[in-house]
Amino acid sequence: MLSQVPVLSSRQLIILGHASQAPAIAKCTNCELKFFVPKELMKDPDAARAYLLSKFDWHTCKFAAEWVKPLPDRW
Repeated sequence: MLSQVPVLSSRQLIILGHASQAPAIAKCTNCELKFFVPKELMKDPDAARAYLLSKFDWHTCKFAAEWVKPLPDRW
């Protein structure tokens, strides 16, 4: 089940998966960067959500094309 977390910008944080009631994985809608919650926070949904939001707030968007190295002329 996908759920969106409201953010005041063109990018949004989308929760991709939960562990029990806690969000476990999320991604930025702008750059597709994924964020994972540490195991020790998965027992506390509020702490897990706060962790994801803080990681999201501090990241700088880079587009997927910037992450991939170009292939050499010869393989």
